[in-house]
Amino acid sequence: TFLLITLHYSFGQKIDWGIQVGGGVSNQYSNLNNFNSSKDTYDYLNRQSSWSPSFNFDVVLNTEITHRFGLETGLGYIRKGSTTKKPEVTSQLDYIHLPILISYKLVNRWSLVAGPEIGYALSSFIKAENDDRVKNKFLDRNIELSILAGLQYAINHHFSIGFRFNHDITTHAKYNFTDQNGAEVGTLRSYNKYFQLVLKYQL
Repeated sequence: TFLLITLHYSFGQKIDWGIQVGGGVSNQYSNLNNFNSSKDTYDYLNRQSSWSPSFNFDVVLNTEITHRFGLETGLGYIRKGSTTKKPEVTSQLDYIHLPILISYKLVNRWSLVAGPEIGYALSSFIKAENDDRVKNKFLDRNIELSILAGLQYAINHHFSIGFRFNHDITTHAKYNFTDQNGAEVGTLRSYNKYFQLVLKYQL
């Protein structure tokens, strides 16, 4: 927002704003390091998770810097999560997120967007099979940093659609495993990622 206001007063660029909704799927990528235990335990902890529904709602601001380059930011809510099998464990994460994106106009109405996204965790829950939903005690940090890239198409002056992919740089969850003597035998780190189809209405 500060960058957009600076551009507006320094160079006279027009700032447009609107609303954006998105829907898609999210998942978590886990990385198990320095693990010193049985292969069965390793395979269980390192098992792949399944995609879960993801959705978001944002207020967005954007401006044109040059004929081809633009800047887009905004603030909104996003739901992420994942599901693992055998046994089934569902993860649900709610964030306030702030993307800061550079857009590049390709041909006609097509544009590329890319940049960092900052997230702040409002809540993080896990639900094991046949158990109640509980807070995720493995939450590593509330602030999350990720990279977003996507392609969008302007239907007209007001409406545009796009496809976006996002992947964490920082961890969402971290857990240190120890043996019966308290010695560390491995570390599990989880990173969020999501694919979304978004619809934007620009006023």
